[in-house]
Amino acid sequence: MLAAALTALALLGAPVSSAQAPELQANMKVGASGLRVPRFVSLKSDRVNVRKGPSIGHAVAWVFSRAGLPVEVLAGSENWSKIRDSEGSEGWVFRGLLSGRRTALVMP
Repeated sequence: MLAAALTALALLGAPVSSAQAPELQANMKVGASGLRVPRFVSLKSDRVNVRKGPSIGHAVAWVFSRAGLPVEVLAGSENWSKIRDSEGSEGWVFRGLLSGRRTALVMP
């Protein structure tokens, strides 16, 4: 019984191979930056404007005020990334304000 439990735990931590999850690969695309989308990144700056479209000509929808917050990149253009935050809100952020470092939120 202990051996079965250890085997189950080992399988839970095992990485998923491409043969095991073809549907995951089907949902992944390469964005304008050459990186896969969707993917998770974090904010580099303590102040990040999220805009309604991919340029400074678009209105600011809201402002993040904390570096390190995780966001999901959904799409991109030349210098802008369409992101989704932890609450499901979407908008556009200048790509230079995003870090490839993945972070997480711990919710109560």
